[in-house]
Amino acid sequence: MKRLLCIGSVCALALTVAGCAPADIDDAAAQDWLAQVAAERADAPGLLGSGWGVTGTGAVTVGGSREGITLASDQPTTLSAAEIRCFGGGTASVEIEVTAEASGRGVQTDVACDEQPHRVELGEGGTPLPGVTSIRIDVRSTPVTTFYAEAYT
Repeated sequence: MKRLLCIGSVCALALTVAGCAPADIDDAAAQDWLAQVAAERADAPGLLGSGWGVTGTGAVTVGGSREGITLASDQPTTLSAAEIRCFGGGTASVEIEVTAEASGRGVQTDVACDEQPHRVELGEGGTPLPGVTSIRIDVRSTPVTTFYAEAYT
């Protein structure tokens, strides 16, 4: 199965989380959670790619900031959904921007930072999006915390 390549600016930030998170987020617990999720999800059925990072702060608008993670494919593929998890309680705003051969699509939603997966359908009416070349996922929360995101066929 083909995997997407993570080219995001906040991928694999295990060493920088401690410097970004406020004192009320347990950095060691966040890193333990992230390592456990990444290990458990490595071979999930239909998984095209995954990435993780530190949430930004402030409001998210579709088409706004270019932060977050980007999963890109050298060959167009079909995507059906993304799953986002975040650590530490509260709520995070999620912006997903999908680039496809013939079009693009933006999705914005809020998810609970309850460490559980929150599925976001990418196509209209549950129809998968064909010809996808990249997907950018940006997660924002206050306080700053850790997130894990996946893209699925």
